[in-house]
Amino acid sequence: MRGSRQRRAGVLVTVAIAVAGFCEIVPSQASQPEFSTVTSLQCPSSSLCVGIAFGGANLVTSRAPRSGAAGWTAQTIDGARRLRLLSCASVRWCLVVDQQDRVLISSDPARGAASWRPVAGGPASHLDNVGSLSCPTARLCIGVAGHYVISSVDPERGGAAWPQALVNPNAPTDAVDCPTTTRCIAAAFDGQVLTSSDPTGRAGWKATRLARVIGPIGSGSDSVSCASLRECVVAVGNGQLFSTTNLDAPAPSWNQARLRTNLLHRHEPLRLTVSCTAADVCAAAGNDGSVWASPAPNRSGQRRWRRVAVDPEAGGLPDPLTTLACMSGQLCVAADQDGHLLTSSAITRPGAWRQQTIGVGTAAAAGQSLPLPGADVR
Repeated sequence: MRGSRQRRAGVLVTVAIAVAGFCEIVPSQASQPEFSTVTSLQCPSSSLCVGIAFGGANLVTSRAPRSGAAGWTAQTIDGARRLRLLSCASVRWCLVVDQQDRVLISSDPARGAASWRPVAGGPASHLDNVGSLSCPTARLCIGVAGHYVISSVDPERGGAAWPQALVNPNAPTDAVDCPTTTRCIAAAFDGQVLTSSDPTGRAGWKATRLARVIGPIGSGSDSVSCASLRECVVAVGNGQLFSTTNLDAPAPSWNQARLRTNLLHRHEPLRLTVSCTAADVCAAAGNDGSVWASPAPNRSGQRRWRRVAVDPEAGGLPDPLTTLACMSGQLCVAADQDGHLLTSSAITRPGAWRQQTIGVGTAAAAGQSLPLPGADVR
């Protein structure tokens, strides 16, 4: 056993989702890291994915996310403390925040516990309530905590290097994405978005209402994603997706799509997490176990979404997807709460999505065939 790497013999289950509308599950043997759930996936490139793990190890990494379960490794860093926040500015710079608000940084996140170092200055001020964090570079991190934005232009200093500012007294935010240092967008619980071209300055954040929502927006910290400083997608309320191709305009235009599902209980809302590649190909993963995908929008800015995969659970029920990360090169990775990943190297093609078991969760039954529901877009 090297470092803190932990593995256990188990079953790797691969699901090929065919265009004809069926999932064919084919079992094979592999070993599994000891954890059950992955959240906050970050994939800064096709050669690195990092996620927060629960149920054993507290971090999971892969240098080859296309290669199946054998390409993923569980780590226990920071004395096995629970990790809350993760953001990777590049393959050479990732930051995590633990349950004691300590900040740790690594220049080689997949190398093991020894590569993660706590920053000087002790626990970072104001990070205790942060629900989402985005670091576009190693010199800027922006987090949202309800009505406040917490920022740092020197995240490696820790301690008092994280001031806070009140930006939205009317609605708390729970998700943020900063595609560049001069453009950030945050999503509020009630269907508003806040944008800023100077997220650490006093120029303020501009609020725009996309919808009127009562209840949770999207799937929390991953409900907003930007392909560039102009192109963003926001998940709002019950299956609603808003997208723009001119976020940098004085008054950005937003296009709306509504995703529908018959895989949830009657009154359960469809909550979505979203992620976009630099080429503006985007995916949305739902608590109904579905993945939808959209190619780049047309000239009018409108997107066309269609369902491309469903994550099956034992007994044929869908498994809620908890996090999603897409990157250049048409690679997308989604995770559910039972140690499964759904991956694709052709995001918008149904037959390209596969399921693999990397954690100690509930594996799908071998040999089972499940229908793939049709597109639910209006």
